[in-house]
Amino acid sequence: MLAKDELMTILEKCFKVFKSYCENHLGSTAKR
Repeated sequence: MLAKDELMTILEKCFKVFKSYCENHLGSTAKR
């Protein structure tokens, strides 16, 4: 089982990747 800090680090990394992906993917259409 993962340590809590490891899990938080993984979640943070995934969130950053997901956020950057959303900004790149939706930014051109969402930005006005």
